[in-house]
Amino acid sequence: MTELIGILGFFYLAAHVTAGLTYLILWGAIYEIQKLGVAAWAVPVLCLSLAAQDFSGRVKLSGSLGKTLAAFGLPVLCGCMDIVIREKLAPPVWGCFLSLLLLAGYILLRENYAEMQAVPLKRAEALLALGSSLGVVKIIWICLIGAAVFLMATFGFIFTVFIGIFIASANSLLDYGGVCGILLSILVLHLLQSMRFCQGTKLTREAAFELGSNIPFFILFIPVWNQIKVRRLAKQLQMRDVKDYY
Repeated sequence: MTELIGILGFFYLAAHVTAGLTYLILWGAIYEIQKLGVAAWAVPVLCLSLAAQDFSGRVKLSGSLGKTLAAFGLPVLCGCMDIVIREKLAPPVWGCFLSLLLLAGYILLRENYAEMQAVPLKRAEALLALGSSLGVVKIIWICLIGAAVFLMATFGFIFTVFIGIFIASANSLLDYGGVCGILLSILVLHLLQSMRFCQGTKLTREAAFELGSNIPFFILFIPVWNQIKVRRLAKQLQMRDVKDYY
């Protein structure tokens, strides 16, 4: 038992070092934007222009690739925004990261017009596929965080011993800038995934009650279990498409 507590304590120190390094990496990106000064206002203008062109249909940002990229970038943007808020940085830096964050949110929330006009089961398939993609992004980010802590606890154990003890005695994990933003973004991705699953399951029930009736909505908010249930439902929809084709 004592050994287990010691191992967990060491991983706790590794988590502190990882959080500190994450703060430094994110602050490096923020510093580069800060050096632009007033020129950083060009980013909000560009984001607004891209959103307007996507809304008008001239540019397609809200496709599956765009949503996946926005989902991958969301934790980074939320982490940077967390630091910007804590450090009370200049308005151009605020405007830059806030506009990027709003653009990512717009892409993730905007529904594809072609999918909205599709038959219910086709739209249900698209929603379930989108939810699965968001789930994969969420899992990748969780694995990246876990892998970073593991690496600091193994290959970087000397660094963890000397630095981790010092910074862990002065801070909690949530005191590091960027950590709250990244964790919040992962929660947002999970909620977006669950919402898409709920929408897809609801459409399936309305169009083919026998397929989605055995999935309670609360299960769609449970990590991992929701992915398993939805994969089964997606396979049933694909098999139905094959039968209808023949």
